Amino acid sequence: MKALIIILSLIFAIFAQTTFAATIQDWSINVEINEDRTSEWVVTILYNETVQKADYFVLADLTYMESKVDDVSAACDQAKQQLGTLVTCKKPGRFYYFKFKTGPLIVRNNLNVFKYDFSATEFADKFTVNVKLPLGGALVEKALLAGTGLQPFEPSYGKEGSDGRQIFLEWSLVNPKLGETIPVSIIYEQVNESELFTNFVIVIAIVIALFIISMLYFFGKKGEVKDVLPVLTQPERRVVEILIRDKEVDQRQIVKETEYSKAKVTRIIQDMEARGILEKIRKGRKNIVELKKELKTAKLEPNY
Repeated sequence: MKALIIILSLIFAIFAQTTFAATIQDWSINVEINEDRTSEWVVTILYNETVQKADYFVLADLTYMESKVDDVSAACDQAKQQLGTLVTCKKPGRFYYFKFKTGPLIVRNNLNVFKYDFSATEFADKFTVNVKLPLGGALVEKALLAGTGLQPFEPSYGKEGSDGRQIFLEWSLVNPKLGETIPVSIIYEQVNESELFTNFVIVIAIVIALFIISMLYFFGKKGEVKDVLPVLTQPERRVVEILIRDKEVDQRQIVKETEYSKAKVTRIIQDMEARGILEKIRKGRKNIVELKKELKTAKLEPNY
């Protein structure tokens, strides 16, 4: 009978703890890997109600730490354990913020490997892990892992992204089971600064070369007569339209068709000839007018 009471008491205690204890609304762990294989962590825990304390255990030694409770700086304890460090904040609050730096966590051979099991040790509505590669870091190509059974990152449901400078991977669990783990594994390559600079110079050189080629093409392209028409005056446009139709025209024919005076036609032709739009060729007693074959040097604005 006594044993039965003890068992029932234990069941009630467990039930009461799971039923009435505060739960975490949002639990976020952000890890940024540095080039020296150390890492900087930001752990935020938001409870659905005020709790008396919060803690977090990391499998590493800490070289720096700052903490806040409800956005107010708080002095939290660090207890070095045999396998890592336990951070404990005994100040009541709902939102806990831990920022710390760890020693090297990267296994390095020919490639860099980050491995860490992130566990949901409390009930949470949402549990998110975000790992950012160092500047110049890139996920290893799958071809290099052929035959090894390894993937550039695991678990496979992780999402890859970039903030424009660094690559990151993110995993998220909704209502994870107590003790459920995200066994993160990332294999990446590190491009050193000299390689980054070389790649940067190459990219800039390509951009400049493309710009120069574009400009040469643009300015070297033969002008189209039809593109010139909209910027000409009405009398000039009438003369050019005749030249487009007949290629070579006697100046007297232009006078006849336009019904402009000889003096006006002469003035129009002289002005456009000076601007490089057309040319006048003397053939016997005739003045033959034709458009320039190239208009790239033509001055389109009239002189009068």
